[in-house]
Amino acid sequence: MADIRQEMTIGAAPERVYEAITTRNGLSGWWTDDASAADKIGSVAEFGFFSHAMVFRMRVDELAPSTRVKWTCIGGPDEWMGTQVSFDLAPALSDSTLVRFTHSGWRAEDGMYPSATATWAHIMPHLKGYVEGKAPGPYFKRDSQ
Repeated sequence: MADIRQEMTIGAAPERVYEAITTRNGLSGWWTDDASAADKIGSVAEFGFFSHAMVFRMRVDELAPSTRVKWTCIGGPDEWMGTQVSFDLAPALSDSTLVRFTHSGWRAEDGMYPSATATWAHIMPHLKGYVEGKAPGPYFKRDSQ
């Protein structure tokens, strides 16, 4: 199985980063403006792309405030099914947060895996910018997809 991993430091407290990855307003501020989510284990977050032509559904498996968020893909392209997305957060120097991102469980390193790897590399700076107040906006926007 293959994993996608990224690590970055965000200039904000872990509580602020956690909010950005667990709430509808947060997720739509940096990932896709077609997002719905609830900060509740067992709930299903939904992310729409390309005018809702492609929809990913992520079951919220783990929520440890300011520390960890973990989802399992339960709806979307076959290659995404069963993969897991996790954000591990740790305090860093100067009121910053170290974010360790993992998208694990890929069955192969071909197909959608290379595209997902590249796309996450472009999306994650939007998380950083959003949380730091630089407002790059969501990577995916309904009117420009």
